[in-house]
Amino acid sequence: MGGLSLLPGCGGSPSGESSQPGGTTEREGSEPGSRPGSGPEVTPRGELGSAFTEPHELPPVRENEPPTAKLRVEPKVGWAGLTQFQFRADHSLDDRDSPSRLEKKWDLDGDGIWDGTRFRKTSSEVMVFEKPGRYRPRLLVRDSGGLVDSVVGEEIIVKDPCAGLDFDLVDVNPNSPTYNEHVRLSDFRGRRVILWYTTGHA
Repeated sequence: MGGLSLLPGCGGSPSGESSQPGGTTEREGSEPGSRPGSGPEVTPRGELGSAFTEPHELPPVRENEPPTAKLRVEPKVGWAGLTQFQFRADHSLDDRDSPSRLEKKWDLDGDGIWDGTRFRKTSSEVMVFEKPGRYRPRLLVRDSGGLVDSVVGEEIIVKDPCAGLDFDLVDVNPNSPTYNEHVRLSDFRGRRVILWYTTGHA
């Protein structure tokens, strides 16, 4: 009937494409002037466009700091065999671990030997000293990173609950070179003491 159809490859264009003057072909949905297969947009400085962001610097890793051991003892003075002395380490500090997570070793009587071979997380100890004397307890703490710190506590005094009688003596012998001087009986403990006394008349 005189009709003429164009077949692909024979001067026509495939379905979905339209011929433009000058021999260029555009696909449906593409922007005018864009080239098929072209990569991301490049800025004038040669950097990638907004599809990529510059990497951010990570904050430096903070190094683990050693803990700070703190030891408190109550009371400071007591009696042998009677007084319970309480030792506390719950005021110790660390940059990562809480006081309850810090591991401790104790030397309650200060003899230079740790009481036990293992670290423990116990933050308090109680002890009754059986012998009178002066004691300087020690504490060693260790954090989760393996760093340690130690401290020596204040001196505690343990008294003898059955101490011998003690009182002042006054030399009343006018012929003595220590006439009218005061001394303590405890200063002569273990030595002989001659007591002089006088009687008055009413």
